[in-house]
Amino acid sequence: MRMIDDGKSKKFDLIVTKEVSRFSRDTIDSLFYTRKLLEYDVCVYFLSDNIITASNDGELRLTIMSSMAQDEVRKISERTKFGFKRAIDKGTVLGTDNIWGYKKDKGRLVIDEEEAKLVKLIFERYANDSKIGLKKLSTILQQEGYYNRKRKSYSSKYFKANYTKSKV
Repeated sequence: MRMIDDGKSKKFDLIVTKEVSRFSRDTIDSLFYTRKLLEYDVCVYFLSDNIITASNDGELRLTIMSSMAQDEVRKISERTKFGFKRAIDKGTVLGTDNIWGYKKDKGRLVIDEEEAKLVKLIFERYANDSKIGLKKLSTILQQEGYYNRKRKSYSSKYFKANYTKSKV
């Protein structure tokens, strides 16, 4: 949206992008935004595809290439989903190993007993005490000497920023 606003403000008159798929992964969006930019006398040049939206056949070629890029994104998504499903069927976990209470061993999640105790403690306190929030919980953990894997105290900011991706 900033690019559209800057084009409207005449900050530039040409956008150079490597290929159509880098500009947009959706045919409708590609056409909409390139048309919008052309309204402000800004054209887009796609290097790899040698398309310039200001040319007579630019929109036709952009439509074709955008459709191809959109289909490629769909295929990549299907292959990725298939790969994740195959990994799950084999019992392998892909992606991060930053899961509290677990560690990864040869692609499989294994319970880390020490971390699991802390996860249970946090859950029990948070679930059973209606007056406890992240700030109070982090204060209690600090007072009781609990630290994360980086040997730092927990804080409410830590929980808010990292609860889905950090380790204990």
